[in-house]
Amino acid sequence: MVVGFCALIAALSGTAVALPGKSKVDSGDIKNGQVKAADIAKKAVTSTKIRRNAVTTSKVKDGALTGADIDEATLGSVPAAGSAQRATTAGSAGTSQDAGKLGGTSAAAVKGETQPFSFGISGGARTIATVGPLTLRARCAEYVAPQFYATLQVATSAQNSTLASTFRPPQMDFDPSDGFVEVNELAENSPYYDTFFGGFSAAAPDGSSMTLGQHGLGNDPFPGGPHCYFNGEVVVTGPT
Repeated sequence: MVVGFCALIAALSGTAVALPGKSKVDSGDIKNGQVKAADIAKKAVTSTKIRRNAVTTSKVKDGALTGADIDEATLGSVPAAGSAQRATTAGSAGTSQDAGKLGGTSAAAVKGETQPFSFGISGGARTIATVGPLTLRARCAEYVAPQFYATLQVATSAQNSTLASTFRPPQMDFDPSDGFVEVNELAENSPYYDTFFGGFSAAAPDGSSMTLGQHGLGNDPFPGGPHCYFNGEVVVTGPT
């Protein structure tokens, strides 16, 4: 009886009891929450020991995953950029998503883009701005030596465009057959520069437009520098 009483006391005291044999500890022998990070050897938990889909977003530390951890082949296209693959001139468009619609016209030009210009040339012509079918250019030509013309000209490649200029009667019918129409000119046989406070406005059927306000023209017939000078700002608006 005394021996039985002692055995009962030992059982109630919580004294550890040896488990039978090697590798006999299973999950039922461990109290919930007793295995801590410090009890697990480094790199002991491999991918094969993690249940599929067991690691969810809430279990990943913010910023812990980098590009090297992600298989790019598993990623689809970003919804907002789905049409980027169809961009024709993404480099010139404000967003590649719009490039196919704009036909190469910049997104800024669709809303109205101011393009300043200031340069000199000694002859020939130089394009200042192009939007849709409309083109503005500067032309420098010798008229009667030593007189030079500094001329601003605009042209369209679309039928039924319109043109109105401060320096010429309104021309409502503006077509490709008109070629480059002079909207202002300065002709002098001595160095001269003038500022003009009017300009022109041209529009095409597709919604493209081009407007020139205050600008300057100059010329210098003598050797040593450009014979014609141009400066100002032109506002271009892309097709609608």
